[in-house]
Amino acid sequence: MRKRNQRPTILLSIMGCLSLLCVMGTVTPVQATSFTAFMNSSQEIAPAGLTNSPLTGLAQLQLRQISGTYALSFMITVDSGFDFQGFGTPNPMGGELVSALHFHNQDRGSNGPVVFGIFGPSSDLDGDTMTQVNTNGTTTVTGEWDQTEGNGGATLTDFLPSLLNAQPGQDVPLYLNLHTANDPSGVIRGQLAAVPEPGTLLLFGSGLLGLLGYHRYQRKGVQ
Repeated sequence: MRKRNQRPTILLSIMGCLSLLCVMGTVTPVQATSFTAFMNSSQEIAPAGLTNSPLTGLAQLQLRQISGTYALSFMITVDSGFDFQGFGTPNPMGGELVSALHFHNQDRGSNGPVVFGIFGPSSDLDGDTMTQVNTNGTTTVTGEWDQTEGNGGATLTDFLPSLLNAQPGQDVPLYLNLHTANDPSGVIRGQLAAVPEPGTLLLFGSGLLGLLGYHRYQRKGVQ
């Protein structure tokens, strides 16, 4: 009876197992540095109350460290129904006039103070905030919350423990709130939540494929 070459399958299995062990042993618990926030009206809390606005927004954020100093970079894209003309970027399609965009400190379901102002007022000390209207009418706001920047006596330093220790899918006590002339208390809001690093998912996927190959080899046996 002819024996099938076992080396590729065994090698794949070993590599997969090692990858999975690496995920389990060195990446768990995962130190998340990427965050996201889906913004909608249903997250607004009294006294602001629900605005029932159909408009939404999505924020992607990254906590990064350069020469020992942290910064939280952000890219926030909101629906075409918002107009940032008061901050130098008018939307040709018109829309609700944006009066402010802030980071607030509080858990989901409660209101909290402004800890970093993107607009109205701005806490950006080095002028790296930028706004552009996209071809589909949406508006994207990019910038960085540097470690020493903040509002009301708070700085990013105060939130580093929460950001650095957040596990994938876990909320952090920061939320984005967009205010308009019609809804000065806030029209859409989004809680920041940690997401897995892409490299972690790739490593986990390699381990999973290796284990599947190993189990398939066991089922077929040696021919």
